[in-house]
Amino acid sequence: MNTNVLSIGIFVVVGAGTCIACSDADNSASEAVGGGSDLGTVEEKAQVTQATTSDADYVTTPAGRVHRSCVHEIPSGASIDDFKTVKHNGATIMQAEPCPFPVKAAVQGTAPTINGWIESSNSFVPNINGHDWATEMAGDWTVPVKPAVWGETIYFFNGLEDRSPSTVIIQPVLQFGQDGVNGWQLASWYGGSLFGGNYYHSTPIAAHPGDSVQGFSWGLGSCNSAGHCDWEISATNLTTSTNTVEYVNLNVPMRWAFAGVLEAYNVTSCSNLPGGSSGQLTFDDVALYQPSGSNYNALVQTTFNGDCALTGSPCWTDTVYGGTPSCGYAVGSWATGAVLGF
Repeated sequence: MNTNVLSIGIFVVVGAGTCIACSDADNSASEAVGGGSDLGTVEEKAQVTQATTSDADYVTTPAGRVHRSCVHEIPSGASIDDFKTVKHNGATIMQAEPCPFPVKAAVQGTAPTINGWIESSNSFVPNINGHDWATEMAGDWTVPVKPAVWGETIYFFNGLEDRSPSTVIIQPVLQFGQDGVNGWQLASWYGGSLFGGNYYHSTPIAAHPGDSVQGFSWGLGSCNSAGHCDWEISATNLTTSTNTVEYVNLNVPMRWAFAGVLEAYNVTSCSNLPGGSSGQLTFDDVALYQPSGSNYNALVQTTFNGDCALTGSPCWTDTVYGGTPSCGYAVGSWATGAVLGF
């Protein structure tokens, strides 16, 4: 499920936002985007084009605009292994080939339009006891009101990526406008160049304004000394006691954590965002875990000192990628949460 939101992540932040977030190591330009190669910088993503296919062949994802043949809905509870084999209830249901199409720069209209990551609270996983990779990421938030004007696609999520630039993102996502749905939904997404440029999402479930939701990714107690884990990615509606989940085996450690991200496409006015130019969304009970000593699955919670403006480390970095229209974007983080203003 796109950083400096030019014409460009995931998260599919993987593409221009399955996220795979892509920024410089100093966090000066993070972003989420994916494709058939490493996600790259914001500038590189903005230059990606595909002249041989029409815009109608591309769909919006929390990883950017991805060719529709490379975006796959799979049943909740399905899993994918190192060989890109998707299984459900023990049966193979899909074997994805590498995606031959790059992530495409978003189409710009005559009006200023945001297409990509708008803001995030993020941090590289600190080195504790010789380990700088995550084993779990969790957080809660509340579904906001619907935008006053419809036509955009919006993603709120937390998640993990392997590095900068990213090759994979895992992200439980709250989405609005996905596939033309005029309402909020939850889905679990993952993908990136590690999967040949393919992006996968679980069957979406409904969410409504005021519902409490949770995004949760964890290594299922399966991690080895290199940080390779079997991940569960779960998006849960706590109000309705429903969830949608996917499983994925990753042979790369996840070293980049996102406490909260706002990504959006086809935003031509502040009315395309929840609450207009005076909205905000808070990610609460944010928790990042990593290994404790030689037991790679005995978790220790990473203790943050809040925003990097404060003394001490580790800390969350508040990043506003911006874009036009400007709708009061601001990020504020503390040890266990972040608020995204828009």
